[in-house]
Amino acid sequence: VHSPVLRPDGSILQSPGFDEDSGLFVDLRGKFPAIPTNPNPKAIDEAREKLKDLVSDFCFAKPEHQAAWVASLLTVLAREAHDGATGPLFLIDANTRGSGKSLLADLSSLIVSGCAAVRMPHTHNDDEFRKRITALAANGERLVLVDNIDGKFGSASLDAALTGTVWKDRRLGHTELVEAPLRMTWLASGNNTILAADTARRTCHIRLQSDLESPEDRHGFKYPDIQQHVLRHRGEYLGAALVILRGYVAAKRPDQRLKPWGSFEQWSDLVRSAVVWCGLPDPGATRDELRQTSDSEAESLRQALEVVLRMDEGRLGLSTNELLKIAGGQTSGFGAEECGELRDALEMLCDSAGRRLTSRELGNRLRHFKSRVVGGKCFDFRTSRGNRLWFVRDCGGGSGVSGGSVLADRQFPVKVAEFEELPADSHHSHHSHHGDEWDSVLPTTKG
Repeated sequence: VHSPVLRPDGSILQSPGFDEDSGLFVDLRGKFPAIPTNPNPKAIDEAREKLKDLVSDFCFAKPEHQAAWVASLLTVLAREAHDGATGPLFLIDANTRGSGKSLLADLSSLIVSGCAAVRMPHTHNDDEFRKRITALAANGERLVLVDNIDGKFGSASLDAALTGTVWKDRRLGHTELVEAPLRMTWLASGNNTILAADTARRTCHIRLQSDLESPEDRHGFKYPDIQQHVLRHRGEYLGAALVILRGYVAAKRPDQRLKPWGSFEQWSDLVRSAVVWCGLPDPGATRDELRQTSDSEAESLRQALEVVLRMDEGRLGLSTNELLKIAGGQTSGFGAEECGELRDALEMLCDSAGRRLTSRELGNRLRHFKSRVVGGKCFDFRTSRGNRLWFVRDCGGGSGVSGGSVLADRQFPVKVAEFEELPADSHHSHHSHHGDEWDSVLPTTKG
């Protein structure tokens, strides 16, 4: 490491050379102030304001997003102090280009290592992403920036790296396995980024919001050449960050009563809590808003649930073939607008715009989303003569408590057993089954 860091016992490792207790070799590049064992409240306030002042020219959308940047800096310095996952992905996202996203990431890296952040180009190929993670882990990188995200962002390999502590994979072009600890802090930058896969819940949001058409043409900054400013005063900013961490530990790590953050419990108990303890907003508050605006899976699922429920108000269930026929306008009883809405919803759910969606692909996607609750509802199915009939189930208003089976909650005009005996191809797709219409909708069954 090229800077003092926090040890597992809460002390600051700030002596050059090899440290047997932590297994770290400290190669200090520059002069750093001694960090007090028990910083007083005045020192904590000064440290917080110093970090806020450094990034005061950046147009953070909310104070929570500025706190998230501070958390990204503290995450690197606190990595050796706990044995859990390093921390969430810090997404530096803006409404327009030229807002300073990459520069903001570089500031964290300049403070920690004296160098700009290691860049990793964005790729939509998960296999390629995995290979790059292997190389970064083997090199022992401490901070990595996935720069200039294009399109949806999310990767199964990245999700695994964010929540793991050890990485195993074959080195590119070799047969032997690489096994290396995952010590890096991940940052990513993009404009109005849409998160895919399971990345949204693993992301802490740093949002920049500019009212200018060309924010890169701004002038009159407090620190015109902020990178050189940081390099000249690196020790001061690094000291400020370490004072916050050490102060929180010296205060016996008081409980900040924060909402739990699954997979990052140790990071949250140390870094996130220290940020809140020093007087900044909770950086975890950015996660809820991000999930509402940038989680493409949640949004597509929400839309699909709403549309399918309108098509199947009686919640009798529809097969994937029936859903596709309705979406293609091949079923009577539905207007062109309804069919178009369903088609758009299914294409969004399966990410299949511009190509033909198959029944098998739709079935696999619905199974992937089965019982995932969005807006108090989820997809579920029951089996009739070997066919899966998908319907929308209420789930206790999104509280996490299952609302039980729709068939158990509702009084149907026919016995469930009789309906189960219907041939799969005789299930009617009409979306209004009330009163006397039942006689015409359901054919007579045996038994």
